[in-house]
Formats: sequence, structure tokens, C-alpha cells
Amino acid sequence: MNTNNSNNTNITNNTNNTNNSNDNNIYVYNSLTKNKDIFKPIDPNNVNIYICGPTVYDSPHIGHARTYISFDVVRRVLEDYFGYGINMTMNITNIDDKIIKRAAETGTSWVDLSRKYEKEFLDQMEVLSVKRANFITRVDQYVPQVVKYIEELVSGSLAYESNGSVYFDLEEYKKYKKYNLLRPETQKNSIILEGEDTTNSNNSNNNSNTDNSNNNINNNNINNSSNNNINNNNNNNTNNNNIVKKNDGDFVLWKASKHNEISYDSPWGKGRPGWHIECSAMAHSIYGEKLDIHGGGVDLSFPHHENEIAQSQGLHMCVTNSNILYNDNIIYNDNNNIKDSDNNITNKLYNTNITNNINDNINNSNITNNSNTWCNTFWHTGHLNIDGRKMSKSLKNFLTITDILNVYSPVTLRILFIQHTWNAPMNYDEEQLKRAEVTRKKIYNFISTAEGYIIKQYNSYNITNITDSDNSNILNNNTDILNSNVLYDTTKYNQSMSHTDHIVFDSYMSTKNDVDLYLRNNINYTDAFNSIINLIKLTNTHMDVLCTDMIYTILTYVKRMMNILGITLNSNSNILNNNSNMLNNNILNNNDSIVIHAFNEFRNTIRMLTKNKSDSKAYYDACDNIRKEVEKYGYKIEDKKGESTIKRNNL
Repeated sequence: MNTNNSNNTNITNNTNNTNNSNDNNIYVYNSLTKNKDIFKPIDPNNVNIYICGPTVYDSPHIGHARTYISFDVVRRVLEDYFGYGINMTMNITNIDDKIIKRAAETGTSWVDLSRKYEKEFLDQMEVLSVKRANFITRVDQYVPQVVKYIEELVSGSLAYESNGSVYFDLEEYKKYKKYNLLRPETQKNSIILEGEDTTNSNNSNNNSNTDNSNNNINNNNINNSSNNNINNNNNNNTNNNNIVKKNDGDFVLWKASKHNEISYDSPWGKGRPGWHIECSAMAHSIYGEKLDIHGGGVDLSFPHHENEIAQSQGLHMCVTNSNILYNDNIIYNDNNNIKDSDNNITNKLYNTNITNNINDNINNSNITNNSNTWCNTFWHTGHLNIDGRKMSKSLKNFLTITDILNVYSPVTLRILFIQHTWNAPMNYDEEQLKRAEVTRKKIYNFISTAEGYIIKQYNSYNITNITDSDNSNILNNNTDILNSNVLYDTTKYNQSMSHTDHIVFDSYMSTKNDVDLYLRNNINYTDAFNSIINLIKLTNTHMDVLCTDMIYTILTYVKRMMNILGITLNSNSNILNNNSNMLNNNILNNNDSIVIHAFNEFRNTIRMLTKNKSDSKAYYDACDNIRKEVEKYGYKIEDKKGESTIKRNNL
């Protein structure tokens, strides 16, 4: 199925998509409210975000790439386009049943195994240009904080010890607070298995920490009697016959250790943290009682994020004795009915039409800055399927990031995910990746060709940043674009804007407006990207007749937006280098400029002389030899309409 939700609006017809241009708010779909909420962090200069990271027991796969590239683009848009200050934390689950099992199978320690795959994950995120989180937390480094957190819940009667393990008392919590906020359809599924060790091994993780995604149980096995006394609860045991819980839905906070397992001391005996508590404790340790945004793959919404809410709100209850933690009137119409059924929110979730629907299903409440809540905003990336089926090793459709990068570039993979709405389901097939590669080449060819035109005009390319605030000026009068040694092609330099220039300029201004509207509407970078591609196509069509200033203006904007989207080349290339200021990047230094353009002008002269002679093959051969020589230094000379242009040859 085609999950590309982009709005393929023709660039020349986008000038009317401005009826919401006076609204400077940003609206983002919130899994908690099932609405597009106004993005209103507590402190715009310090937006605190916690993202669930991977369980490091195997090589990272394409599902990881989709989740973390998607959140990376969202982060870049918030930071580099809208100017927010982002503090991002990502956890690494490095104590887990799967890690313990894999370590035993391979005859290595859990420490060595987890460190190996953590390094592989972080290295590959760097290759994919995913910006490193400000804080990377690991479970084994936060065990004292986890123990303290659990002690608070026990002292507040929201948790209890049983045979060396500690469980969250869900029924006690539900006396005061709502549960099933993220996934209302799970209200009847009161039994929650014990975290990461109960996952069906045939199901792979499609997104972030999705090894743990199927911990909600089969409906056929549900026992809805959840208030059984602990002494009579013979049917509530999990696979471990020593585990006795008060209620079916109670989930583990502290797991009593088994023989030869990793364990830590605690007031309840040796054990290790449960799956859900680790994220609550680490987020609390970094950010305290308030968190702006919690993110992860949609498969983590239940039970993992649901239980994080319960734990975190429960801790707040224990510490402050406050029972007013969520404004139920915002999320619910009454105590029994959810505002939107799961079916009704499907279309609202992915609607990105900027003309008619930017205000659809918008929650104008102040829920994103409610002082009574732990975290009011949950962002979830959509599911990823492979050729229409769930990714699974048993189905032989399991793709690691290495599998992809052995064939395609990291930029191509990023473009693939940019072409799909971040919180919508996505179906992967290789044809989409091939099309993304075509798009990558279009972008780089445009940049290289446009740079070639500018180099030919100025004999050098020492340009400084022109910001979006310079909308009225193609070239800012206060910008020192060229240094004093630059020679001008005065014929082109004195050209005024033609009718074609004005058409392209109008399209450029319209594109900027549309991109801004798209990014304010659910951070819709997919349609924003497509708008930029349409501008590139239009500019390419008229490149030969556009004035150089017009080419420069569009090139500057395209490079800026590609940088914001994280579309960069690796460190061996200089067109888009993530570690440099793109807009101040010199394409040729002065020495290169003199040598290369001397060759180019010589070749151009020879070509003109040769055209007037019939026995001049040797002249053409000389020109071709110079062309080949220049290519050795990474440049390509192209003949166009009586003249030659030069550009980088690094596609």
C-alpha cells in the first residue's frame, strides 16, 4: 500500500494556500488527547523531551532508523527552523531478559553484549546524521534512582512486595486516576504481562524499543475480575509460579533475581528494575516532575507509556498527596466515554491538507502547559511494515540498517522516511527506496549545477548567509557576497530580472510560505519537502535563462532547508557538510578557482575556434583531455548552448 501522505500540489498553484498565514502557532498531534494541540512548552528555550531508545541485544534495524530519523527531523525543525531550545534525553535499555538470554547463548557477559550493540546503534545513528541526544541514560547507571522511586510508590500504597518482586497496584491507582489514556481500546485488557520477557519471540520490533511491543495479552485470556485478594489469586500467576499479584493488571517494578542473573541490592532483596519503571525513574532524574514531550514508536503507547504515566502520576500523588493530576474534562467528556473512538481519530491523525484542515481537530486548551501534570504531550511514530507485512526474522523480511547501507546511501534512507508522515503507518518496499535515490540525485544535481552557474559568474563562491528575514531583497545590501579579488562577468551581472525571473521568484516566495504552513501543521515535513522539490524542478527548467542572483537566492534557501531536514553528505564531500556552515561554505578556494577556471576558459576558447574549422579534431581532443584532467580533481565540465559550465562531480 502507498503510505505517502504527501499533498502533491503544483508549485504554481500554491499561492492561495495562505489563509492561515496569520496563525503563528504550531499544532502537533498528541497521542494523549487525540488532537492536534498547540505546541506550548513550559520554557521555549528549554523544551524537555524524553525518547525511548533501543534494547541493545541485536543489530539495529530499519524500524529503528525510521523512528530515530523521524524524531531527528522533528527535533531539527523545532530547533533550527522555529528556534526552540531542545533538551533531549534518550535511554538505552541495557538490562533486559533478551540481553541476558542472548549473552548466555553466545557465551559472553551481558555487559559486553549490550555495550557492543549500543556502540553499533550509536555509530549507525551518526552515519544516518541523527543528532545525538543531550543525555543518553542507561538502566544500569540509574539503579539507585529506580530503587528510590519504587520506595516512594510503596510508601504511598501504590506498590507492594511479593516474593522479592515489587508490583504497581493498578487498582489502587485507578481509584484516583484514569488509566488507558493513550489506548482507550485496551480498557478491558486488564492483564499486563511482565514487560520485556513476555514478548512473542516471533514479533520483531518495528520502531524504537519495540521488542516489548506485544505485552498486552490475548483477549481470549482476559480475567476481568481485577480486585481479587492476594491470598485467593491463584489464577493471577504469570509463568513464574512464585509470582503472586493482587490484580491481573499489576505490573512489575522490581524483578526478583533468578539464579546467575544480573542483580542489585534493594530493600526487597536482590533483583533488577522492571521495564516500565526504568524510563520513569531516568526521566524524573533528568527533568524532575515536569516533562514537555515523551516520544517513541506507537507500539510503545500501551502498555509501556501508559504505565509510565501511572508510575509518574503515582509518584506525584505520593509526594504531594495531590489527586488532581490530569484535567479529565480535557481528555474525557465524562467518566465513562472517551471523546473520540479509535475509528474516528484515524483520519484526523494523518490529515495534512494545509488549505482546509490545518485547524481540524485542534485542541486549543492549555493542556501542553498544565501545571498539574507530569507530561501532557506524547508523540508516537507510526508502524513500519515490510512489503505489507510485519517485519519478522521468521518471515525473512528482517532488514538491518547495515543491509540498507550496503546498497544505498544514508541520505537516501533519510529521504525515504522524510517522504512519509512521521506519525502515519508506513509500508517499506525497495521500489520506494529506489525512488528516494532518484530524488537524492535531483537535489544534489540541482545544487551542483546551480553552484556551477554562480562559480562561472563570480569566478569564486564566497557567500554569506541570507536569512528568511531578507524576503524583500534577493541580495542583502549589507551582505559582503564577494571578496575584493573576485572578477565579474559584467554582461550577466548587469542583467535585470526578466519575466521568467519574476515567475520563479513568485514561486520561491510561495514555496517558503507553504513550507512554513506545513511545518506549523503537525510538523508536516513530508509536504514541505515536496514543495521544495517542486521549486527545484521549476528552477532547473529555467536555469539557463535565470539571472545569477535568482539562482543564488533559491540555492541558498534550498541548502538551508536541506540542512534543517538533515539531508547532508558524509564528511568526504563538501557540498553539504554537516560540520560546517553550509551557507558560508566556499565551494572553491581562491587557488582552485584560478586553476580550474583557467582550464575552463582555455577549453572554451579552443571550442569556439574549432567551430570555424573543418579539420579540427585535434582541437576537440585537446578539449576532451582537459575535461578528463579536471575530472580527476572532482569537477565536471558540461557544454550548454555555446558555453561551458563547471560543477562538482560527486553524485
